[in-house]
Amino acid sequence: MFVSRGRWRAFALLVTVIQLTCVLPLAVPGAAAAVAVVPSGFSDAEYATGFGGRLTTMTFGPGGRLFVTEKQGAIRIVENGVLRSEPFLSINTFTDSEAGLKSIAFDPNYATNRRFYIYYTDPVTILNKVSRFTTSAANPNVADPASEVVLVDGIKNGIYHLGGGLHFGSDGKLYVSTGDASYAPDAQILTNLSGKILRINTDGSIPADNPFVGQAGRRAEIWAYGLRNPFTFEFDPGSARMYVNDVGNSTWEEINVGQPGANYGWPTCEGTCSTVGMTNPLYAYNHDGPGKSITGAAFYRGSTFPAEFAGDYFFADYVGNFIKRYDVASGTVNDFATNAMNPVDLDVGPDGALYYLSVEARKINRIAFGEGTPPPPPPAGVIANGGFESTSGWPSPWFWQVRSPAQATLARDAQSVSTGAAAARSTVTAASQDWHVQLLQPNVALVAGRQHTLRFAARASASRIIRVAFQRNSSPYTTYVQQPVTISSGWQTYSFTFTPSVEDPRSLFAFNLGATLGQVWLDDVSLITSTSTGQPPAPVISAPVNGTTFRAGDQISYAGSASDPEDGAIDPADLTWEVVFHHDQHTHPFIEPFTGATGGTFVASDMGETSSNIWYRVHLTATDSDGNRVTVTRDVRPVTATVTLVTQPAGLGLLLDGSPIGTPLTFTGVINFRREISAPATQSLNGVSYQFSGWSDGGAPTHEIRTPAANTVITATYQAVGAPAIVNGDFETTGSAWLAPWLFSVRSPATSSIARDTTTAASGTTSANISITRASFDWHVQLNQPNVALAAGTPHTLSFWVRGSSARSIRAAFQRNSSPHPIYVERTVAITTAWTRYQVVFTPTTSDPRALLNFNVGANTGRVWIDGVSLTR
Repeated sequence: MFVSRGRWRAFALLVTVIQLTCVLPLAVPGAAAAVAVVPSGFSDAEYATGFGGRLTTMTFGPGGRLFVTEKQGAIRIVENGVLRSEPFLSINTFTDSEAGLKSIAFDPNYATNRRFYIYYTDPVTILNKVSRFTTSAANPNVADPASEVVLVDGIKNGIYHLGGGLHFGSDGKLYVSTGDASYAPDAQILTNLSGKILRINTDGSIPADNPFVGQAGRRAEIWAYGLRNPFTFEFDPGSARMYVNDVGNSTWEEINVGQPGANYGWPTCEGTCSTVGMTNPLYAYNHDGPGKSITGAAFYRGSTFPAEFAGDYFFADYVGNFIKRYDVASGTVNDFATNAMNPVDLDVGPDGALYYLSVEARKINRIAFGEGTPPPPPPAGVIANGGFESTSGWPSPWFWQVRSPAQATLARDAQSVSTGAAAARSTVTAASQDWHVQLLQPNVALVAGRQHTLRFAARASASRIIRVAFQRNSSPYTTYVQQPVTISSGWQTYSFTFTPSVEDPRSLFAFNLGATLGQVWLDDVSLITSTSTGQPPAPVISAPVNGTTFRAGDQISYAGSASDPEDGAIDPADLTWEVVFHHDQHTHPFIEPFTGATGGTFVASDMGETSSNIWYRVHLTATDSDGNRVTVTRDVRPVTATVTLVTQPAGLGLLLDGSPIGTPLTFTGVINFRREISAPATQSLNGVSYQFSGWSDGGAPTHEIRTPAANTVITATYQAVGAPAIVNGDFETTGSAWLAPWLFSVRSPATSSIARDTTTAASGTTSANISITRASFDWHVQLNQPNVALAAGTPHTLSFWVRGSSARSIRAAFQRNSSPHPIYVERTVAITTAWTRYQVVFTPTTSDPRALLNFNVGANTGRVWIDGVSLTR
């Protein structure tokens, strides 16, 4: 049963391997629809499919019909599980990244006024708006596109975090959720509409009882604020209870109780917050688990679920692929559904079932109680349990074989997955030959003369080669096709396409995991068999070339073509392009699919997602005249550097993108990516109060930086309140260290000494007496103090008292205290034998928290007394 090494080499005589590349996972024709794992007594089944674009939200409207918004601008109607071909409404909308059509809500008086409301991105202004439309009086399945009335306009658009929820409260007011549009500080600023819950009347006017009505510098539409990305929120039917889901940043996902005037804390805090005046979440969960994006929500007030579910708040996680329920009465959270593909919206139907909408799968599923058994397993001939989700008899129908002397184990892994809730993890602890560790599935059908495409996701603990093969499942175990695949340490989806010359309805599929020690994870295994006997097209991406990297703000060009054995060159009308933005193990739309071109360009974002674990994947899909479709991809990876934020003195706090941070903090970012750093004007540490002096890069207290091309340290310098910028400026310190922190420097051939003089002073009781007994150049006798902070753009005044044994010139200067020691400011002062106070007023163009103050006392012999040195800003 094991595939021999010799048979690996024989496959070229039997099949033609067309390509191996990274691709999107696709559905398997003939396989059972992907469904969630739900509790006993419940069943999950597909309810509606066939949508044209990514789905954003859904709501049950008049007559129990389900209205679904597509990101690219169409509102579709599903009636009794059937998708109507004609859109209810189609609008022009801007669709880059997360922009587009977001949501729909029906007027409480829709039966008489036929009005509904949508949230979308204007294609001209590229700003978000809320508009009211009216359904046609003659046809309830069509809205009048000319009936638009704009109610709220000018809501800021960004790369990500646009919110977009719409719901009517029990008070008859329309509530709108908006995101921070990728600029976190806006969530706390009440002069804009970003990161807020808005509340308006149905004509766009402002309710008189909104919390900020009549207050200067505060938008009256604002009802609550301090939110990052409240993609969804929900009202409990029949009550005023409102819960708001806020998609988290690095640590916490939140469910917040909607309250007028509430400040939910972002970006000052995420999760539970100790800051006075900020409202903590009702419930928050950490990213240590699989969840990373809380999205859909619904209160259950249906009649078909068991009584224990009444009033529960269901919430979904787009990245975690799960649905959970929050028990309002007890405050506990329980699992409900796993392997729910990318859910972004939930709703309870008139039938009491729970519906969830999948943005990437572009479908709606229905979870019901007591309606029979779940769908049957996929028929023989299709790869089953390809997502390794099944727990019954796991890993059935796969089976695991390890041949001595190899040693290896197989386990179901719920932590590292490509999609869904589980993956298969093999661990090879003793190696032998590459076919001695195998994961196999029998009864996989191959159809002679038809194109087959095998797809699977994989990663490894270290780069390694595995092999995949189809072979006869009985003696002499003929190998039909095999392919070596180099697996990387990050999740990738791999594909190869072949056309068998032999038909076998019960072939054996094998993963041969190699002779190398270590771990291999497998997920999302599928086999697609073409319905056409024609050969598939061969798309090729010519640009960007393999290995292309980007910096934030770079323009990236992409181009490609395709040919087909029967059709020849594929027309651009049959080429489809898409660009998807990848972040960690999930994706965001970037450029929606379009056809009719041989290429295009896009600009890598310089704001939005701050993580360095990002990349862009360019997809090219070619379709031939037989309907065969083949997709190839090309990844463009970032060039990164680190930025370390520190303070002087060490350990003070700063803000990064509006969020408080401790220091030192090092982050890795894409070069040229925009970040905002901010230094509070005053703060305390260990009982000492400090005042901000300046940044080492010369920026304002709050300013934008771009991740530099090399690893960089940026320092915020603070001065202790009440402490002089220049220490021991009166030379009052006694003892052997009386001069510290001043430094006295004499360079040969000059000779000179310095002493604490109590016989003559201009300030206090002592002065510094410098005696020059052998002259040289004017810079060979110096009195210096290091680590004096200069703040760019701020006026500084250096004051000092000085006299000489005779008239002479000295110089005062500030310079950098490291090579090449550039001088920031220098002044020559003519002194006399009488104590005289001098002032040097200057404004540095560069911040330097460790500048060197330098008194050059000249080349002549004699004495110079210095006293009362100070620096003020």
